[in-house]
Amino acid sequence: MSTSHREDIEALERRIELIFSNKELLKLALTDSSSVSEPRKQRSRSNDQLATLGDSVLNLTVAAHLYKKSQGSTAYSTSAVGDLTIGRSELVNNKRLAQLARQAALGDFITRSAYVDQVGIGAKILSRAYEALIGAIYLDAGFEKATEFVNRFVIQLDH
Repeated sequence: MSTSHREDIEALERRIELIFSNKELLKLALTDSSSVSEPRKQRSRSNDQLATLGDSVLNLTVAAHLYKKSQGSTAYSTSAVGDLTIGRSELVNNKRLAQLARQAALGDFITRSAYVDQVGIGAKILSRAYEALIGAIYLDAGFEKATEFVNRFVIQLDH
């Protein structure tokens, strides 16, 4: 890893307030499938699998938060079951995750194709990278750290 790339990774780690033990996981989380020459055969070299894992961690953490919140709130406790699903989808939809990725300047760190560089990074790439980041945090530091990240940056709870 070049010094400048290492410094880039360290800048991102400062921004997300988390130091990775396995920097390769962080780099993989920031590798969009557009940068891989044969996407179907090389999925393991992009962030697709980490994004799937991160999506699950994100959904579980947000759903648990909303459930706990509903137990102490008359607003949620008398609501229909679907209201929790709606609340979760408002917190974790692609548009919102892309917005959070932009706030963290995640796009500056994503490895992507030259075509994506020309047309710009869209919400899908940003949201997938954000989910992959959560998946990488889970694998690197465990569920508790991933939950802390989601609480701080997605749900935006104070710690």
